Amino acid sequence: MQRVRTMAVAVALVAIALSLGVGVAAGSPTAEGGTEQAADEEANLTVFVAPGSDLASMQGAETTDEYGDVNLTARSHTTLSDTLVVEVSAPGLETAVESQPGNGTTAKFHSLLESDRASLTAVEGYTADNDTRKVFSLNDPEAVSVARAGDGAYHLVVDLSAVETTLDANGNERPDDEETRPVESGDGYQLEFDFDDHAANGSLLVFPVAVEFDVGERGNSPVLYPMPDQRVRAQTTLAPGTELRVELTGTGPEPFQRSRTVRVTGRSQPEFTASFDLVDVSGGVPLIVVVRNGDRNVGKAEGRIPNLTAELTVPARIETKDRIRVDRTNLSQNGFLIVRAGGPDGPIVGNRYLERGTYTDLTVQFTQPVKADTLHVSAYVDIDGDQVFDRNGLDRPYRADGEPVSAVVDVTGTTGTPAVTTRPPSTSTTEPTDDTTTTVETTRTGSETDGRSTAPTTADATGTGSFTPYTITAANGPGFTAGVAVAAILSLFGLLARRR
Repeated sequence: MQRVRTMAVAVALVAIALSLGVGVAAGSPTAEGGTEQAADEEANLTVFVAPGSDLASMQGAETTDEYGDVNLTARSHTTLSDTLVVEVSAPGLETAVESQPGNGTTAKFHSLLESDRASLTAVEGYTADNDTRKVFSLNDPEAVSVARAGDGAYHLVVDLSAVETTLDANGNERPDDEETRPVESGDGYQLEFDFDDHAANGSLLVFPVAVEFDVGERGNSPVLYPMPDQRVRAQTTLAPGTELRVELTGTGPEPFQRSRTVRVTGRSQPEFTASFDLVDVSGGVPLIVVVRNGDRNVGKAEGRIPNLTAELTVPARIETKDRIRVDRTNLSQNGFLIVRAGGPDGPIVGNRYLERGTYTDLTVQFTQPVKADTLHVSAYVDIDGDQVFDRNGLDRPYRADGEPVSAVVDVTGTTGTPAVTTRPPSTSTTEPTDDTTTTVETTRTGSETDGRSTAPTTADATGTGSFTPYTITAANGPGFTAGVAVAAILSLFGLLARRR
């Protein structure tokens, strides 16, 4: 039912956008952030939004200089949780306002709106059943304060939750004297400002408050990993600059809680990102993400922290310096095999992307000649899902007991090193107890060229010989993979339509 209601709102808002000409109405913000002037270029009306938390300080201002640090964004859509600002200007307007009775700019401006010289009204642009439209005037001092903006312009700071509309039963585009109704999410209005012989108009759409998470799998289900810099990304309909608190709760045997305060950025498609250090949490647990705007819960999703595993088996030494054949690799998530010359901080000489799964006899070609006597091979998780290794970015190594899943390979053929095995806590294994060389014969089920294997591999560690593999298995690892003109609105409707 929620999805049906959301789709109904989206369809209605598309119709409103088309009927009102969102972004191209006279004096209203365009998709590129500018304004279109009315046919009479001497008058202007522009719609802005600001965070709802700024409403109180803005309503107490006599001039816009008294707003303080306010993020004011020109756009023709808002939510009931935002602060709406309507800027108007016209020749002679400042003189007319100052000549009105009353103390302060708000009283004087509303006195002018109650006269025959000026009006500022909003008429509903679309109704689902073409029924009587709602209308309201911005002349209620309880809901609308006014501040001087300079150059003869004025800001009407509107608390939409306090605005009362009536039905325009007689079709004169003026409020009727009958039962009032609130402004609601899904409403769309045509704003019109008239002063003497001047006029300007603009459009206003009222969106539902919505948060849509970017995720790496189907559904609104964030996936984070037990690693540093795990990011919760989302788009929202709230005004840019809005402060939000993102809360993570991990359930299961070892529950945890994390929270971050962030601000909404962007304009036509506002978004936010919250970063968390989850290196000390356990994998394989359910995750709950909650987004709060003040005391209000504006977004929630159920996700998970997967239990990552990686296995890497390489020879103790190789005779060639242009490639390395990895005997066996298993990754529980998409990632990379990274080969460095000399050690863990050496230059990268080999890089191969792998989808999750098991591989045998996998070749990694070197991108440059290897002059070092040793190679350092490690397994990484593709955290951002772009299939490009970010050496200074988000991608992180798989880990076992806090240490990277990696192995050292001798390229000189002069030394050998006994096998080293690290297993997940749940896996039983027998470690070598002396410095003798251990031979492991692995059943090869993959092709020589691709190395991909879907069948299990087996090992027999009973013999001896010159071939010495390293097997390192990680139980836990890293990461995060992610999911106004009419075009911008349609994109946002896709956001709303996917909400659960």
